Amino acid sequence: MSNRLVSIIKQNNLPELRRFIASCSPEDVIAPGTPYLNDPLLDAASYGSPEAFHILSEMYTTAPEVAKKFNPKFRPLLSACGTANIDVMRFILDRHDPENRLPVGTVDLHQRDDSGDTPIIVAAGSLMYLDKDADEVEGDGLHWTEWIRDRIARGHHSLRIHRRLYAQGPRRADVILLNARRPRRRRLASRQTDKP
Repeated sequence: MSNRLVSIIKQNNLPELRRFIASCSPEDVIAPGTPYLNDPLLDAASYGSPEAFHILSEMYTTAPEVAKKFNPKFRPLLSACGTANIDVMRFILDRHDPENRLPVGTVDLHQRDDSGDTPIIVAAGSLMYLDKDADEVEGDGLHWTEWIRDRIARGHHSLRIHRRLYAQGPRRADVILLNARRPRRRRLASRQTDKP
């Protein structure tokens, strides 16, 4: 069932998406049926249109307890940044304030993934493994070289969006140096104890 839903999302078939949602219980749509499949809302953030993302996010409000159980960490912005889905990124960024929020709530622009990466780091990192993503796309009938060019352009556009956002003033906690996870004194002490 989840593969069918992902296919509908990728094809941006909105009438079919509405029919699919109407024919299933919220639990069947939200809970993919196996722990190895992605959450449909995150699939929509990664591969769908803003309209598909919005339709699914409205459906999630009908069963908030199920959504919280299967997706306790609401991170659609990170998913959209990871695939450089510019349209969904803009849709989410336009709705991050309490006055114009998503149906499932506001989005933290400074959220972090399990590795501690912010949306701008995820967007930059998404440009590192294009060949892996492109192999998945070839099955969708797209030419590998065309897809890579488009993906690089979208990745750079994604970074420009984030630069503009951060130009407005990032929080100090978001500016992390790669080697700054441990304080300098502890790093030096560990180096000295490693010496024979």
